[in-house]
Amino acid sequence: DVFSALHTHWEVPPKHVIYDFACALGPHCMTREGGFFANTQFLIDWFHTSGHMKCSTDPQFKCSQVW
Repeated sequence: DVFSALHTHWEVPPKHVIYDFACALGPHCMTREGGFFANTQFLIDWFHTSGHMKCSTDPQFKCSQVW
């Protein structure tokens, strides 16, 4: 899974994660390892924005955060 790949392969977390379901991945990462991902921004690329309206109930993560 994406969380495990990010958490186990980076000693220092990435500053940006661009992923088609970042609106769900962001809250998941923050719930499991909030300290590790505290300075990581989760973004969706333009190609995957279609259909992303209210994917996350967490107000910190909006599908409008597009790269």
